[in-house]
Amino acid sequence: MSETKWTKEQYAAITQKDCNLLVAAAAGAGKTAVLVERIIRKITDEENPVDIDTLLVVTFTNAAATEMRERIGAAISDAIEKNPESKNISRQLVLLNKASITTIHSFCLEVIRSNFQSIEIDPAFKILDETEASLLKSETLSELFEEIYENVEENQDFLDLLESYGGNKDDEKIQDMVLSIYSFVQSYPWPEKWLEQQVESYNFDGTNDFGETHWGKILLETSLMKLEGLRDIMNEACEKIKYAVGLEKYLPVFVEDKDNLNRLIEACKKSIKWDEMYNYINSFEFPTA
Repeated sequence: MSETKWTKEQYAAITQKDCNLLVAAAAGAGKTAVLVERIIRKITDEENPVDIDTLLVVTFTNAAATEMRERIGAAISDAIEKNPESKNISRQLVLLNKASITTIHSFCLEVIRSNFQSIEIDPAFKILDETEASLLKSETLSELFEEIYENVEENQDFLDLLESYGGNKDDEKIQDMVLSIYSFVQSYPWPEKWLEQQVESYNFDGTNDFGETHWGKILLETSLMKLEGLRDIMNEACEKIKYAVGLEKYLPVFVEDKDNLNRLIEACKKSIKWDEMYNYINSFEFPTA
């Protein structure tokens, strides 16, 4: 590993001491190699060596953890070949088998198993697999809905939700929607806070123009993109009709459609008020072919 030519930034990440260090780089930039070299230098330091089993090295996937352990093992073997008389380096190869080079989830699981008595849980606990977790979530949601139905008169918001998004026969569609949203928000560090922010973004008192709200701007921007896409398609169609035998009589209709789309695009770009845009769009009558 010592023969590798490190960049200035990589060398700094390898040798920096006595501080918190964040290394951010794109895939393939050598982050794993830098971390392995940093670890090797720590455990082979002649003045103040650190045992490999006192370090915590965590990754996101089992594959990454396995690769990290293999790389560290190979680096230790190379160090032994260069310095076969070093008892410390040979010792590190033995300690590698019990070193904490693992995924974040596996490390947390090990901490819990080692301290179950402190958190008062059954030491025989197990981790839910995806199937079991899915069944438990479905059962919990069904029980919650049953509780709401028992006092449905007091839950007008729930009735409105069913009326707007529910199916004609049951509430399965709503339950699937809840589970889908739950799965989605788990990707955020503070899912409840994110949900509250999204709900708040829907609050509109009607005093301001809807086009100035968060969702109004998104709708207008989306409309502009769709209109521009339609305009491009219409331009292409007009060019083809010009040279298509027997279709010439359709050209005026397509040109008129294209002109209407251009006027709508200009209206969107001018950021006119929401109601004005609504009325402007409804004022158009696209001709039939």
